[in-house]
Amino acid sequence: LMLMMTYAAFWLGRRSDAVNALLLSVSLICLLSVGSVFDIGLWLSFTATLGILLVGAPLSKSFLKEKRGIFVKILKWIVSVVLVTISATMFTFPVILLYFKEMSIVTLLSNLVFTLPLTLILFLIVLMVIASPLSFLTRAVAYLLGALCKAFLWIASKTASPAYLFSLDFTFLYYVCALAVVLIAVLLIKRKRASTIPVFATVMALVVIANAVAFNSVSDERGIGYYSRGNNDALYVKSGANVLII
Repeated sequence: LMLMMTYAAFWLGRRSDAVNALLLSVSLICLLSVGSVFDIGLWLSFTATLGILLVGAPLSKSFLKEKRGIFVKILKWIVSVVLVTISATMFTFPVILLYFKEMSIVTLLSNLVFTLPLTLILFLIVLMVIASPLSFLTRAVAYLLGALCKAFLWIASKTASPAYLFSLDFTFLYYVCALAVVLIAVLLIKRKRASTIPVFATVMALVVIANAVAFNSVSDERGIGYYSRGNNDALYVKSGANVLII
């Protein structure tokens, strides 16, 4: 949706605004699928992208802007990865606090470590597609890709250990997050993006109403789900207002 809005702005001779496209895209997704407003994946993706657009990308562009050379390019890439990772983590923190109430102490480090392998994986996937007419070259690239993915998953399994989790159950963190939301709104207004906020707020109000109608009108709602917390696995069965947790 964001890409479509960017292309539409280009063909109409208008300047595209990534923040505006993001807010409208999320509103449309939630309006078309009312259950999406409860999707933790959407909230994390939305807040991470918002953080990169408002903080990470502008800071990355301003770093060593006038300098040139291969060393400077490498340094700019490293700084850019660090800034983007920090900005995404900062903006997703309120969602993590409300939904999980715990966080890994190696979050920032693991994101930085995984950036390069993920870039190589994407590059090898593209290379494998290009080399598809040549079977021997495709097999060679696939072997490298498989080995890299195995190493990536092994490292990921180690960093995802519950041993690195720490509790976020502190009252002051909720106040800090509330203040951060206010500051973000001020930042949007200060950058003359205030026109985005009423549109976003209006569409999200429609989403809330649609959710109320869709979920509250079904009194005998039934569902089954699973979640894992630390070393505990939980299965829940829901029927109306009753929930059985195993």
